Amino acid sequence: SLQPMMDMDMDMEEESRINKVLNTNDLSLISTELTQMTNQTLELREHNASLLGKIMKLQENIQVCCRVRPQITSIEQQDVKVVVEPLSETEVGCFDSRTNLWKSFAFDKIWGPDVQQHEVFRDVEPLAMSVVEGYNACILAYGQTGSGKTYTMEGNTQSKQFGISQRTITKIFHLLKLKEQHSKANIDANINSSDNVSINTTTTSQSLFTFSIEVGMLEIYNEEVYDLLAASKPSREIRLLKNGQVHVPDLTMEPVKTLQDVMDLLSRGNASRSTASTNLNEHSSRSHMMLHVQVTSGMGDMRNEGNLFLVDLAGSERVRKSEVIGQELKEARHINKSLSALGDVMEALDRKASHIPYRNSKLTYILQNCLGGSKGSKTLMVVTVCPGSNSFHETQCALQFATRARRINLGVMQRNVTSKNLEEKCKKLNRDVKLLSQAKERAEKLLTELRRDHHRIQERLASSQECRTKSHDETRTVGILRKSNADMTARWQKEKAICESKVMELDKCQKELRKSQQQLRRASSDRDHLAKRLQEKESILHEMAQDLRKAKDDTTAASVRARRAEIISSRMSPRNHVHSATPNGKKFDKLSLFVETENLNEEEDTVRQKILVLLRKHDLPKAKRIDQIMEKYKGCEQNLLDKLRQKYQRDTSTANATVATAADDRKKRSLMRNELALARHKKRIQSRRNTTL
Repeated sequence: SLQPMMDMDMDMEEESRINKVLNTNDLSLISTELTQMTNQTLELREHNASLLGKIMKLQENIQVCCRVRPQITSIEQQDVKVVVEPLSETEVGCFDSRTNLWKSFAFDKIWGPDVQQHEVFRDVEPLAMSVVEGYNACILAYGQTGSGKTYTMEGNTQSKQFGISQRTITKIFHLLKLKEQHSKANIDANINSSDNVSINTTTTSQSLFTFSIEVGMLEIYNEEVYDLLAASKPSREIRLLKNGQVHVPDLTMEPVKTLQDVMDLLSRGNASRSTASTNLNEHSSRSHMMLHVQVTSGMGDMRNEGNLFLVDLAGSERVRKSEVIGQELKEARHINKSLSALGDVMEALDRKASHIPYRNSKLTYILQNCLGGSKGSKTLMVVTVCPGSNSFHETQCALQFATRARRINLGVMQRNVTSKNLEEKCKKLNRDVKLLSQAKERAEKLLTELRRDHHRIQERLASSQECRTKSHDETRTVGILRKSNADMTARWQKEKAICESKVMELDKCQKELRKSQQQLRRASSDRDHLAKRLQEKESILHEMAQDLRKAKDDTTAASVRARRAEIISSRMSPRNHVHSATPNGKKFDKLSLFVETENLNEEEDTVRQKILVLLRKHDLPKAKRIDQIMEKYKGCEQNLLDKLRQKYQRDTSTANATVATAADDRKKRSLMRNELALARHKKRIQSRRNTTL
């Protein structure tokens, strides 16, 4: 009863000592403490792993661990009750609703629904160490479909929840790299401590630790063996070698150098595996998958070869529940047949039959090395179960199958109670080992502290001795420091004055900058105002120009209509009054009309020539289009000539004067056109009179 109290006091002392170290804020001291704690933790873990390996070696039986999957909380699963619960670390209970009784099953380890992936691997970690030492090991996942076998073995890569396969290979890599580093460190230490300058390279290479890892993947689909890493997937054969080992010829074994290579191979192999969706599992594995990791390590000619088999069995299922048809139904039959053959092998091994039916199935045939209990082979079975009442029958069958597997090679131990007593002894031994390790760790830490305190005292004594012997130098040092302090003060005052002057200059510059910015803003506002006024003036000018153009067009149209009316009236008069007498008493005929037309044509030609001369002189591109311009202004050629003369001869001094005089010019031009039209009309009348006479 005093032992827990003593452990509690020791833990409190250890915690207070660690707090003191942390409160010192001495990085070197904290680093030393962390290094010691890390080394002790690694040593304790390796020691526990070696003890567990020894216990497994003494037992020489198949280790069985059980994992309970979390209950699915969905609408379809609301009426489903939990009938499987972990009772302890080594015992699980299953409730039978027919008898209203709980039945317990004892295994080597029980993982509840809340256990994470790294905690599961912590219990199977010694197998990785046994493979590094040259043993053969096998981890077998068994259970109904949808119970979490593939998740336990492979995990979920997207959420970084790696399973046993990835973590085991990672551990193997870590242990081999650690051995390689220790080997190189020992060789370097021997080289540095050796007095002989010339070192034999052959001896060095033989004492260097090297390793190689090869990985292969295969699946058993519908009683056919396929290579998952091969480019094509032809069916493979299984051969039994002379030494009694089962071998798959032409199986692709690819060497790996890094963990990334292993992850890539696993992704490639899992992508080729056969899966399907059933009523019980959306991603149901339709084949048995085996991952073979071959580890070769050692120094020189002494090589160890260990083989690790990671097997993910397809889940057993009832057709009436999974509701599969067609190809999936055929797959389910082959899966149940191979699992039944595995159960027959387990039963034969349990009752130590003279004949073990390994060849009844490709699955049992290829697992012969792992299930036969051969020398140097360690097998761990992970049975996964569903806690719901809708899977009670499958869960009970899986637990009974695991119990049968656990009894293999146990001799007369047929009851779970016996195994449970043995587990209690193992747990007690582990507790004793843990207490001894803690006591050793505390003693080592206390010795380290004492050595550290002794070293500090020696350093203080040496420093005080040096202070006494060099006391005469302290006065000179103080004087030098005072002088340096005075120089630094004067330099600081000087720099302070310079800095203040620069600050004042900066303030002045900022004030000038603000003034400039204000002037700039004012100029910008004035510019915007002027631009606005200019835009208003331009709009007024544009409106006035439009009014002027419209007035011109109206005047031109009116003159054209008047002239046409005059021409039509002049032409119609001779026709209607051919024999009428003129004022002079003479008659008017068609010849006078012809002469008048000729005169008009001559006037148009003359105006055309004048317009062409002006355009060639001032606007050559328009001169090339003289025909189009004359056609457009037909009937008002004289008006066009006047406009061109006014355009090219007027004074363009200011736009305001042009706008002011535009109305007067329009009136003058209209009067001029009227006078010219009247003059021409009088001329035509006079010519007609002369012709008549």
